Amino acid sequence: MEYSYDLNEKALYIEEKRTSAYSLEKNEIGNCTSCDSTLISLSYHLAGENITVVTKCTSCGAFYANIYDSDWNWVDEASVTLLPIPIPISNPVIDSWEELEAIPIKSLKLFFFERRNRSSFCSG
Repeated sequence: MEYSYDLNEKALYIEEKRTSAYSLEKNEIGNCTSCDSTLISLSYHLAGENITVVTKCTSCGAFYANIYDSDWNWVDEASVTLLPIPIPISNPVIDSWEELEAIPIKSLKLFFFERRNRSSFCSG
């Protein structure tokens, strides 16, 4: 089965089926399969007869779905892939003086200050 997770909405997708979290409680759940460090719960989900806990390793950052039956007996563990987080990028093209004048001076100063510092840092 394929497990994917939406960090923004705390929603778990099992195959294509979305399951919302019923709890966002943080608990130590066990140890990471990859590095043996502590797994911390991010969210709890009801999936049919089972309870699925999405966890993250405190050391290597791996994500897992830890699956338990309704009596909290451990059933299985599966890797979880993260869904991409949309990042709005604003990169408008300025075609006129009016559009240039509409940009706040504070933004322009910040932009040119960072570029100047970055270029002197890279060249030195």
